[in-house]
Amino acid sequence: NFLKNIKEKAKQSPQIIVFPEGFEERIIIAAGKIVKEKTAIPILLGNPRTVKNIAEKKGNRLDWKKIEIIDPKTSKKRKAYAETLYKLRKDKGLTEKGADDLIQKLPYFGTMMVQINDADGMIAGSTWSTAESIRPALQIIKTKEPFHKVSAFFFMILEKRLLLFADVSITIDPDA
Repeated sequence: NFLKNIKEKAKQSPQIIVFPEGFEERIIIAAGKIVKEKTAIPILLGNPRTVKNIAEKKGNRLDWKKIEIIDPKTSKKRKAYAETLYKLRKDKGLTEKGADDLIQKLPYFGTMMVQINDADGMIAGSTWSTAESIRPALQIIKTKEPFHKVSAFFFMILEKRLLLFADVSITIDPDA
């Protein structure tokens, strides 16, 4: 019932969710399921030809009219995103060229989409480390009081149990 309740709630107000690992087969399959279930509006990041080729090679026939694929390297928004990133990080030594280089990286582009409200959320970490997945959010979105701690968690849904695993790769020694 746990997952069913989450999906029902999501259907009531589907949000735009960006997946920076749009090149990964599991993510492509998940995007297809999300579209069928109408639980969100997925955006995959990556080269459109590559993403579609991966899907086709594995026999996944997806409705590409309902799944947007954005390539950060060729996106019309790349320049604006890089300018915003530069403004946010110039005091930390980031140059305009450095901002343009970073924004072409999938997790940075996806995080910027969330920051400027082109997406409501982002799901990452299936192929990247926790640090690679979270660093852009800490640099771009940052934390705001009173929510200054960052953590990750996931649920495991078993036949007769629901387990929650907290990730301590950010907060090494968490308290209760």
